[in-house]
Amino acid sequence: MHSQKASDSSASHAGIDRRKLVRRHNVRQQHLDPRSPVSVGNGEFACTMDLTGLQSLPEEYPVGARGDLPPGTLLGTQAQWGWHSVPAPHTYHLDDSTLLYDSPRGPVPYVDMVGDIVNDRETDTSAAETWLRANAHRLDLGRIGLRWVEDGSERAITRAEVTDTEQTLDLWTGVVTSHFTVAGQPVRVTTACHPDRDELGFRVESPALGSGLVVGVGFPYGSEAWHDAADWNSPDAHTTSLTETVTAENRGDARMWTASRQLDNSRYQVKITGQDFTVIQTEQHRLRIVPGTPDRRGGRSVGLLRCFQLRRGR
Repeated sequence: MHSQKASDSSASHAGIDRRKLVRRHNVRQQHLDPRSPVSVGNGEFACTMDLTGLQSLPEEYPVGARGDLPPGTLLGTQAQWGWHSVPAPHTYHLDDSTLLYDSPRGPVPYVDMVGDIVNDRETDTSAAETWLRANAHRLDLGRIGLRWVEDGSERAITRAEVTDTEQTLDLWTGVVTSHFTVAGQPVRVTTACHPDRDELGFRVESPALGSGLVVGVGFPYGSEAWHDAADWNSPDAHTTSLTETVTAENRGDARMWTASRQLDNSRYQVKITGQDFTVIQTEQHRLRIVPGTPDRRGGRSVGLLRCFQLRRGR
């Protein structure tokens, strides 16, 4: 009896395997569900991705729009410091959107809509009210995704081209691992976020990287829409310039490229650091990450660190 009690007491005080307990709830997806993209982040900075482990299929993750606005997407990269304002045609003040409401102690001024929302559409709103509601707004810092180059022409990959998908978000490490097939070739993407800095880490491994598959980075203008932080239809309203540093500081023999961004009074930099790849600017606001030489098994990989750094506008 004494031996049995000792055994029961020992079992009741056994430690909890916390790693096993947490990983029991890992997020696993095998089919694209537009309602459930996964994210990596640290509370101050975050990136939301699709089943490719990147942001390759934004149109497949739409957000309902108000009225006739084009649809937005749930995929994005944002930081607490990432804000933007479209220049106002006039100087607006909160007084331009203030209403008086009766109270037991008399009229009280309150910032509110002078107009109204009918059937999800703003009506009878003034220009001041519209601008004040929309500015400042969160900014989508950039979109990184897989693209396909053929005969010198680059395009986005499509949902139909991505098959055999399997994605796991490890809740213990915060790392997302995505497996799928593109053009008959297997692809593995590993995605993570630095716990303290505005940094995203990606590693893309696939033989397809040598036959047309590339990683692309695109930069939008700020959006005043209710549902979207990116405007892809105003290329002349912002600038993107790419420069290269031969070696990255504290990164061994890694190379670093810096994309300097300016949107009116908002400025920030995107630093792309890694080994065995090259970054080129292919369009006004688009970069292409080109893989280097094949590995011993004949495959190729792109291992990179993308770092968003704020440089405040004057």
